[in-house]
Amino acid sequence: MSYHLKKIKVNNSSNEVPSVGKDLSAPSFYMSAEQMPEIKDWEVGKKYQLIIEVEQISKNEHENSVHASFEIVAYKHIPKKSIDEMTDEEFGEYQNQSVNKGELA
Repeated sequence: MSYHLKKIKVNNSSNEVPSVGKDLSAPSFYMSAEQMPEIKDWEVGKKYQLIIEVEQISKNEHENSVHASFEIVAYKHIPKKSIDEMTDEEFGEYQNQSVNKGELA
């Protein structure tokens, strides 16, 4: 199963001075291994895919912006699989993505 992930907009330059209400830092969260045991084997700097369920706990609306706070209430880790571990459907999707990226010709 493949998911299309939307990129989160952030400021690209650390030299860029964000205007008031326009600080576009990547959102972050903290998780302990007690809450998510998978992180014990993860490495700093590597990317991992999660599906998260969130509950909105606040919403602030101003003239031209809206900000909201969320609590993560559930998650699912989507491990990267080797080709041998993929189902036929997953392998077909992998091939389609690879061809579209020009990796397989």
